[in-house]
Amino acid sequence: MMSNRHLTIGLITLWVWFPSSGLTATLHAILVGDTNDQSIGRSVETDLANFNKLLRSIEENTELTMQKITVTGSELGRGKGRDTVLQKLQNLTIAAGQDLVIFLYSGHGGRMSTKQTKWPSLGVEGVSTSIDRLLDLDLVFDELQLCNS
Repeated sequence: MMSNRHLTIGLITLWVWFPSSGLTATLHAILVGDTNDQSIGRSVETDLANFNKLLRSIEENTELTMQKITVTGSELGRGKGRDTVLQKLQNLTIAAGQDLVIFLYSGHGGRMSTKQTKWPSLGVEGVSTSIDRLLDLDLVFDELQLCNS
């Protein structure tokens, strides 16, 4: 059974980033937030606003080029949230050895007791996300690694 609680995950995944002259690294920020949920929507909006402030600060204080993808609201509607997030991840192009990727999720989630990995599942279609529509965090990692090939 999955616990039904508000889950905020800020995962920073680095692909060995070596700044060198002539190369412009890109910071890919993927922000996913369940702003539709009436019980947590406001706190999710606050999470996203705070993280956007951090991203602006990073952009202003580094030489990184910012590539931000935000998935919220109607994009996470019933039956399409999981597919939308996966499609956004699959469309990323990450320069191996150069770019930085941040994936942030704010919304409901938890870990199924039958799950074999240590990573939680994200309820990207709201608190009532059916089990077959959960987005496993391992799948997010897998997609990001494929973008880095």
